[in-house]
Parts: sequence; structure tokens; C-alpha cells
Amino acid sequence: MNLGASIRIFVLCAFGASLDLSISATQIGAALLLIDWAWRAASKEKSGVWKAADLDFPIVLFFLWTGFTGIFRHSITMLDFLRNQSAFLLFFWAAQALDDKSTRRLLRWLCIGAALAGALGILQALFKINYLPDQRTYVVPAFFKNWPECIVHKLSLNNERAQGPRTHPLTYAESFIPGFFLLLGGLAREIRSARPSFLKMVSIGFGLALVVGGILLAQGRAVWLGLGLGLLVFACAVGRRFFFITVLLFGFALAVVAAVSPRIRGRFLSVASSSGGITADQQSKAVRFTLWRQAVEGILSHPVVGVGLEGARLTSIDPISHEQRVWTETHNLFLQFALELGLIGLGIFAWILVIIGRMVYRAAPDWRPAFAGMFVAFLVAGLTESWPKDKSVAMLFWLLIGNLAFLNQNRNEKI
Repeated sequence: MNLGASIRIFVLCAFGASLDLSISATQIGAALLLIDWAWRAASKEKSGVWKAADLDFPIVLFFLWTGFTGIFRHSITMLDFLRNQSAFLLFFWAAQALDDKSTRRLLRWLCIGAALAGALGILQALFKINYLPDQRTYVVPAFFKNWPECIVHKLSLNNERAQGPRTHPLTYAESFIPGFFLLLGGLAREIRSARPSFLKMVSIGFGLALVVGGILLAQGRAVWLGLGLGLLVFACAVGRRFFFITVLLFGFALAVVAAVSPRIRGRFLSVASSSGGITADQQSKAVRFTLWRQAVEGILSHPVVGVGLEGARLTSIDPISHEQRVWTETHNLFLQFALELGLIGLGIFAWILVIIGRMVYRAAPDWRPAFAGMFVAFLVAGLTESWPKDKSVAMLFWLLIGNLAFLNQNRNEKI
């Protein structure tokens, strides 16, 4: 199935925007683009040899190891394994199938999708429709009482947290990480250029403001912390002067938001305080400590192979339903891999992270700050959230790493 040049461009742009807007559209777009790539490669329409990347072998090895643990422990069927781990394919597609113009177009539309997702989150906060998951009911203002249920659902907050087009506020917040740093990188490049365009700066700044609004309203504490530290790394990569300006502006913005919104202020404080935030904030933090303790016990019991991919089964009291619940996520990226894949799997993943860090360091100066910031943000967010378990976020991460591999290879070819 050869899509043709014009259709391929349309699918590519729609796929880029859908990464933040719709997991279903993302999967459809990814399937079309992967099939198109395979068809062109088979028909030799796309000439040239495979451009080997440092990550090729470790990712294949990690993929095979995850499959082995699942089969060995009988924790997942082969079909589910292939479906869940298909996000890795986007790394190879982005690294091998795209050219420079397509990569930039894809990243541009990813940023547009992130801005649109942020706008939806802001609308949800303005309309004040609230879904209460513990009661499974909606609190709907009188103006929206007669609106169709599907629209009310799309415009509703989730327990006073924006969720945009996602099914959960945390996934919504994590999906903003690439768009935030790509937009920030574009703004920094434009400001520092010899002939900056005022129109470009305004458009990028407006998109960035929408993304920041969505991030704040989603109230994902791990993402806030990850973005904060990632922002400092981003600023360091740009330059010393930019770093100090960023620290001052970031501190000022943080103080303003904390002063204006008691809910967000309490959510911030609950990260380090045992009394900050509302009761649910402290309960969710307590759940994480319980899951981490059980995960460590599971790792000690199965240190080599682990319990198998998708084999994690942890128990705790759900802070929403207040009932006993079985969790498949440890809410920690590294504990998740150690528990499911054993120390061997964790070691392979650590090897992958080291190589990614080296790739970020070798990136072109125009791209290095954005990729450094998002890489740090994903790792820090992963300390309290197992985002690789969420396919929509995993697809974003591996796609961006594939883009980084291509940009580095393209840079080396031009030198």
C-alpha cells in the first residue's frame, strides 16, 4: 500500500497532531505509515541502506527479553505482547523512514496537537463540569444540563483535574512533555536568531501558553517536578545567561500560580509535605509508598527474570473507591522494569538510557536543549509513575528518540 506523496504528508501531519489528541487516531496513523514504509522498502522505492543507530541492538534485545519473561512466566499472550510492545516500531520508523523535511513537519504538528490539547483542558476548567470518579456522577452547571452526554463528558474535569482528550489527567500531563520542550526550543531559537520574526514568536508563545495551562490544570505532580528539572537542564544547554533568566522567570511564575490557586499550591506542597494538599493527595502518595514496598519484595523474590511482562500484581486501598484494589503498576519506572523483567531487564533498560543520554549530548546545538529537557523530564516523572505502561505515552517517547537518532545521523552526514 503506497500512500502517495500528498496523502503521505496528510497522514503524517494528522498523526503528529493526534499524538496528543487521540490514541485511536495515533494507532491508525502509525499503522498506515508503518505499512507504507514497509511497502516502499519492499518495492525499493526508498533507496539507500539501513542507517544503523546506536540504539538498534539494545532496543531489539530489550524487546526480545520482555517477550521471553512473558512466555517464561506465562504472564501475557503472544498477541498482547506484540500489541503492547509495538511502540518500539516508531523508533525505527522515525529513525529510518523520514527525511529532514518530514521530521520537522511531524514535530511541528505534534506541537500543534499539544496546543490544541492544552486549549481543551483550559476549556474544561472554565466550564466547571466535574466528573466524580468515586461516585461515578457528573456535577453539571445549569447551562450544560441539556447538552448531549458525549459532549459533557469531553468537556468535564476529572475530580477537578483537567484531562483533555485523555482518559486520565496523569496521561494528559505526561503527553505534554515533548510539546512543551519543542515549543520552548523553537521560541529560544527564534529569540536568539539574527533576524527574529515577531509573528513566529507570538504564535509559538501562544501555543506554549496553552500547553502550560494544560500542564498546570492536569495537576500531575510528577510531571510538574520533571518539567521543572527538565527546564533547568534545557536552560543550561542554551547558555548561562538564558539559564539565569529562566530561573528568575520560572520562580516568579511559580510564586504567582501558587498565590492565585490554592488547589495547585496545595498540590505542589503535597510532594514534600505530609499535610499539604487535600486528603486525596496524601492518600495517593501513601498508595505509592505501599506499592513501592511490595515491588521491592517482589524483586527480591524474583531477581533474575522477574514476574514477567504484565505480571505485576500489587494490592493497596484505592484512594478513590476506598476499596482493596489490585494494581499492575508500581508507579515507578525502574521498579516496574525490575519487578516484571528482573535485574537483567532493568540492566538492559539502563543501557538504553545511557545511550540516549549520549545521543542527546551529541545532538546539534539547535536541538540539544529540547531533547535534553524532555529526556530528563520523562526520567524524573518516571520516579513516581510507570509511564511505559501507558502505550500513548510510550509511543510519544520512542517516536521522539527515533527523531533524535535521525537528526543526529543527518547532522553527521552533513559534517
